[in-house]
Amino acid sequence: MAIPSKTIEDIKAKADIVAVIEKYLPELKKSGRNYRARCPFHNEKTPSFFVNPDKGMYHCFGCGANGDVFKFVQEYEKISWPEAVRKIAADVGISVRDEYENSAAAAEDRRLYEALERAASHYKKTLFETYAGKNALEYLKGRSITLDTIERFGIGFSQGDAVHALAKEGITAEQLAKAGLSRDGDGRTFEYMSGRLVFPIRDARGRIVAFGGRSLDDTRQPKYLNTPETRIYIKGRHLYGFFEGSERIKKSAEIIIVEGYVDVVASHQYGLPNAVSCLGTAFTEYHAALVGRFVKKTALIFDPDKAGLTAAVRAAEHLINTETEFYVVTLPDKTDPDEYIIKNGAREFVDYIRRSKKNFFDFHCDYLAAKHGAATPLEKLACLKEIFPNVSRIKSPLIAQETLKIVSQKLGIDLNIVAAEYSIALKKLGGHSGNRFQTSERVYPSRAPSEPARAHAAKTSSRPLSGEETLISVLLRSPERSADFSQEMFLEQGCLSVWKKIREDYTHRGKIDAAAIAASLPDDAKEWFSSLAVREINLSVHECVERIHGEMSEALLRKRLKALEPEVLASLVGGRPDAAKCEEYQSILRRLKNPRPPRGAVENAAEVSPARR
Repeated sequence: MAIPSKTIEDIKAKADIVAVIEKYLPELKKSGRNYRARCPFHNEKTPSFFVNPDKGMYHCFGCGANGDVFKFVQEYEKISWPEAVRKIAADVGISVRDEYENSAAAAEDRRLYEALERAASHYKKTLFETYAGKNALEYLKGRSITLDTIERFGIGFSQGDAVHALAKEGITAEQLAKAGLSRDGDGRTFEYMSGRLVFPIRDARGRIVAFGGRSLDDTRQPKYLNTPETRIYIKGRHLYGFFEGSERIKKSAEIIIVEGYVDVVASHQYGLPNAVSCLGTAFTEYHAALVGRFVKKTALIFDPDKAGLTAAVRAAEHLINTETEFYVVTLPDKTDPDEYIIKNGAREFVDYIRRSKKNFFDFHCDYLAAKHGAATPLEKLACLKEIFPNVSRIKSPLIAQETLKIVSQKLGIDLNIVAAEYSIALKKLGGHSGNRFQTSERVYPSRAPSEPARAHAAKTSSRPLSGEETLISVLLRSPERSADFSQEMFLEQGCLSVWKKIREDYTHRGKIDAAAIAASLPDDAKEWFSSLAVREINLSVHECVERIHGEMSEALLRKRLKALEPEVLASLVGGRPDAAKCEEYQSILRRLKNPRPPRGAVENAAEVSPARR
């Protein structure tokens, strides 16, 4: 749902980023051109979170958090970007209307939502008012599902007549097909949910986007079936029961992930409305991001068979990238969550989770030991090779260290050996620190996937800026000077790319939008750019140029030194020293050892991060 770009610009122009953030961080204080406070996105004692009102950006030198006013509200409130835009718009008195609302696409989507709502009503009516639905109702009662729960979740039954019945209400067969309810084949229309219990699947706003079906006959395969993906339904982006339990999930900051629809329904009925399921698909990165926005603890409860254990591992791999604490629970053999809850009650189910939960890596070691064995060195090495990629995703150095201890204990391998093998694995995974890599012909300082984000942020803030980076920081303050330079001034591709954007923006608009420039950069460059944007550089453009020239001269000297080295060494070894080359070599060494510092080279920022103090 696109919000017009002009509206977004108007909101950003009217919203004072300092005033907005100050509502969330009352301790925000002026510090030079910036404002400074303790970062709300990680725990810290010394403030390293900066807000620059001129550029409309914030940056934390402790954890790397960065962005504009919309991004701050989105991250702080844990809401979507459009929701953040609307929230700020309401605060500054601007009405937001989506371009989407009056589009043909919106009209098409409304027809699909209407078809799905009508279908849900028909399935519900079939469950309660037809002979075919009687058996389905008895099945639900046999699973101890109450009428109140059936009503709350809108559960129904399909006897395969929805296409014909809804045609009488003006819902065309084409609409139903586009909504994923039916398809044509062999000269007839086939209804996906025919002969199944029907569970409406809702999005985060409560709109029905699809249906899940459960066969009443366990011999009929597949037992569970979802309607196919459509323009309004992507299976990997929805969790069954999330809308119904959203209030409890947000309040408790905990979620339980189970496998089936009935597991979710029974959990909610017996007092656990924070249970959800993955709609018969693998737990995806999108699911992890959704969970990570709202919860701090996640319990993964899958069947104890091979498929269930594999699903638990795959889900955990995505959750590692979030800041949630998660664990794995396996129920007794051939027991589903709904059966356990109905037999023992919700309190006992919660107690069982508490007694039986395992740290993921504890569980993963057991899983891999059963898969590969863990008796011989080769078997243990096979386990480590599958564990290390997940360890490398952990952002916290402390948690990573504790995880290696768990692996050491579970597999019976000396911790020093585990650490040594992990170092070898990191090199193969590209996990060396302080690297620079190329993306779309732009080179930016970055971290390897395995390097903790916070350590990288501290490293980024504490390292001296290059002359080119210093110039970019100054040009963000004085963009009118960007036209004074040509691309030959920049050897660093990242700086060259940003300089072009500054010059182009200023040439066409007479001003620059630093937040817009940041948004146009690759993800791996945003943190680097925002750190330049909020720095206060006490140098003029001329002094920056002097520094760049000094760095260029040093680079040329080092290049010449490298070329001279083998020639000088060869002449000395041969017993006939080349006096001229030896003198040149010594002269270069002296110049590199005692360079004449360019003006302003002692310190390049009035405000520096705590890491530099």
